[in-house]
Amino acid sequence: MTAETADIEALVRRAHHTVEGDVLDVQGFMDLFTEDGVFTGIGGSEGQTSYRGEQLRFVVAWMGRIIQPTGARVDIPAADFWYARDGKIETFNCHIGMMRMVAQMGVEPDHASAVAASATGV
Repeated sequence: MTAETADIEALVRRAHHTVEGDVLDVQGFMDLFTEDGVFTGIGGSEGQTSYRGEQLRFVVAWMGRIIQPTGARVDIPAADFWYARDGKIETFNCHIGMMRMVAQMGVEPDHASAVAASATGV
């Protein structure tokens, strides 16, 4: 492992730690990004979303309030791609298996309502 790789790994570990439930250090998370840094990937029904600057606080808040904890253990497939510059995060692309995550938490989609809304043009 090179020194640069070790530095990036430490940066990624710090970023993950700042958004853990018992820590939730929004400003600490934001401070790890370069001035033009971007967090991209996690999206709701609108698909992929990007956050920059002050918007970074919204992704942390959003993740913290998706669904109230049930105590269920979940195993969520994810792919994270981190790009660093000068010891800070330049780009963080985070892609998670959203449907698998909510299914494991016991949240089932309401297909009937979706079909009905589609049929009425809503």
